[in-house]
Amino acid sequence: MKNHENDYPERDQWGNHCDFFLSCLGYAVGLGNIWRFPYLCYKHGGGSFLVPYLSMLFLVGLPLFFLELGLGQYASIGAAKIFDRLMPASAGIGWGVVSISFIVIIYYNLIIAWCLYYLYVGFTTVLPWSTCQPWMSSACFSLEQNIACLNSSNFQSIFYNHSCVDLSDVCSMFSAKTHNETHCSYNSTSFLDIGKALDRKSASEEYFTNQLLGLKEDSSWENLGSFQPHLLICLILSWITVFLCLCKGVRSSGKVVYFTALYPFVILGVFFVRGLTLPGAINGVMWYITPEWEKIMTIQPWTDAATQIFFSLGVCFGTLITFASYNKFKNNCLRDALLVGFGNCTTSIFSGFVVFSIVGYMAFELGQPVGEVIKSGPGLTFIVYPQALAKLPLAPLWSFLFFTMILTLGLDSQFGMTETVTSAVMDQFPQSRRYMKTVVFSVCAVCCIIGLPFCLNGGVFMFELINWYSALWSTLLLAVFEFVLVAWGLGVTKYYDNLREMGVSTGILSWYFRCTWKIVSPCLMLVLLVWSIIQYKPCYYEKYVFPQYIQNIGFGISALPFVPASVLLLVSLCKHGSSAFSTAGWRPSH
Repeated sequence: MKNHENDYPERDQWGNHCDFFLSCLGYAVGLGNIWRFPYLCYKHGGGSFLVPYLSMLFLVGLPLFFLELGLGQYASIGAAKIFDRLMPASAGIGWGVVSISFIVIIYYNLIIAWCLYYLYVGFTTVLPWSTCQPWMSSACFSLEQNIACLNSSNFQSIFYNHSCVDLSDVCSMFSAKTHNETHCSYNSTSFLDIGKALDRKSASEEYFTNQLLGLKEDSSWENLGSFQPHLLICLILSWITVFLCLCKGVRSSGKVVYFTALYPFVILGVFFVRGLTLPGAINGVMWYITPEWEKIMTIQPWTDAATQIFFSLGVCFGTLITFASYNKFKNNCLRDALLVGFGNCTTSIFSGFVVFSIVGYMAFELGQPVGEVIKSGPGLTFIVYPQALAKLPLAPLWSFLFFTMILTLGLDSQFGMTETVTSAVMDQFPQSRRYMKTVVFSVCAVCCIIGLPFCLNGGVFMFELINWYSALWSTLLLAVFEFVLVAWGLGVTKYYDNLREMGVSTGILSWYFRCTWKIVSPCLMLVLLVWSIIQYKPCYYEKYVFPQYIQNIGFGISALPFVPASVLLLVSLCKHGSSAFSTAGWRPSH
């Protein structure tokens, strides 16, 4: 019988090594470096957080990063098929990590859509979130508008509900009398902070919540509202962008990353120089680097550091295996792992200086402590930063530079995870490589359609649910499986032989990788997994805790990656019997 395997088009390869390196760097350096790392430094004592952070880089991050690069490069096959070749019983692990990437790209592209919208509305002389607008809620507060009210009334009126309101009228709302422009009084010893009592919100927060998201006061899981046309348009445009950059495979995406991977570093440098020239910037920087050593003795900063390293480097999403599978067989993947790993962490630390110089300026402008200005997650990117940008000279220019940086950071990660999914399809069905554009378009179209509900008034609830449950537990457990499979199933000695076949020498690092792969890293992953389960909190958005049936859906999302792992394990056992646990089929593709 004729074998048609050779009739299939060959797998694509990187145009050159620089394409691969920049793709890995762009994938690893993402939004988490900008919004999450600075927040964790604040949460766990500034500079003292660097101790657990760098420790977790060496104990967990680098070992798994190098492991995945070596596996992908040796087998020259994507994440979906590689574990089947390594050990038939583990075939489902590959599809497990691919399913994680598939889930993540569905909601991750919404962030890119948000960036596109902010870029569009930022093409104006005055940023629309710089002051309170009539359509914003009565809680909207603008420092500039408040100062105008105070100056025009000899400090007898403040800005409230879009107008200047007499202080006596404001205090009477709380059955109190006027004390000064910031406090009401009940008696000579009891005072009320007006700002806290009115539950003020910045104009940038109002813009993000009411204009971008279209979130209503009565929005809930039972009332998700209607579609927001501006979000629908931006989401479709973002998927068109991803398709155009990936439609020719890694040879096209490898060229795009020359811009998307390097541009954020340029803009970070520009923001760093500009930030240091702002009043109050030095206070923010000093607050960032001042350690609180007593916090290192608690377990929370260590678990947060491990989580940050894990997701910042992007391990166990299948992307690194996929990227490495397009490498030449003799590439030095150890060098790449070290350079990308350290480059990623250096970027995180440097971004902390950039972020806190701007946050220090905001604290100076608002007259607040630095710690009260910081928020984590999308709130930092789409509320705090825009608020700071609106206060800078030439605000529209800085807004454009900032959101193009966020856009490129998001696109790099999105390219990598989408490439993981499309590569899995083409590895499973080699004949589909002839129709690469169709495969990429189909994946993008399906993900776009599934992501349309994110554009509802309450779509951010779905976004937060998937963000909360999609990756944490599943990636940690799958990482343990990867370590055990290679270090104990295949064996470290045999894996070192594979590395030597590729011309990769670990040298003095041999014992370091041997110890971390076999014992240290999987044990730490298990500890982190158990601790995250113990510390579990139900998913919520702001003050709205999601109903229990929604939390159950979240648990189902967490369990999805284990469905193919379990099913394919049973299929493999029925098909191969005890030989399903054999690694005899492990070999390079050439």
